[in-house]
Amino acid sequence: CDLSQHFRREFLARIQSIIEFREIGRNGYLTLLERRFAALVGKTEREHSVALEMTETAKSQFADFCTGQADGCRGFERLFDRLIALPVVEQIGSHPQTGTVRLVRFGDGRPEFG
Repeated sequence: CDLSQHFRREFLARIQSIIEFREIGRNGYLTLLERRFAALVGKTEREHSVALEMTETAKSQFADFCTGQADGCRGFERLFDRLIALPVVEQIGSHPQTGTVRLVRFGDGRPEFG
């Protein structure tokens, strides 16, 4: 892309480098999910003595949600908080238990535990 068609030379002279960000693909979102979910698992085990699991179906559905939004990592974080982290906390709070909380799938965009 020729930036001189969009910006004045005075502005372009101040730019030292340009970093191009590529779109995150499905595999990238799955990698982010694995990392973020592992951190959540560790936290819930330490703080509540509850193990967390997420089925491959739920992971796949979540990756589909991520690829359907246009905000990249920021959108991923919002979706993770709204669809996984907060519902897990609510699940643990409303059903105090030890053992395992399992996120099975997303039905109508909502997490289903089993």
